[in-house]
Amino acid sequence: MRPDCTAGVDRLVSNPTRDRWLNPAAFVRPDNNIGRFGNCGVGIMEGPGTKNFSMSLGKRFSINERVGLLYEAQMSNAFNITNLGIPNTQITNSSFGRITSTQSAEQAGARTIQMTLRLVF
Repeated sequence: MRPDCTAGVDRLVSNPTRDRWLNPAAFVRPDNNIGRFGNCGVGIMEGPGTKNFSMSLGKRFSINERVGLLYEAQMSNAFNITNLGIPNTQITNSSFGRITSTQSAEQAGARTIQMTLRLVF
């Protein structure tokens, strides 16, 4: 049985890009096709990190002593940073080790802005 993690070959790329995040030469398909990298350690692959800058701005305008108008703007991913998804880990796929998507969950997707206007009395 040949090893699933090729010995002596670095699995990480020195300057990873979305087209080459992992080194495909460092992995071989297991003979028994068990659906995972058989003798490779747990957690050997890491995807790109997530950068998210959120902010909120608000201003209260007084109409009289008891009534005011409150304006708020809340932004998620304020600088609209593209957060790459996880690399393809299907070893039989031609895009193995490539990132073909972006993150969309947990406020890591495209910039969103929510504005509110409240009458406070």
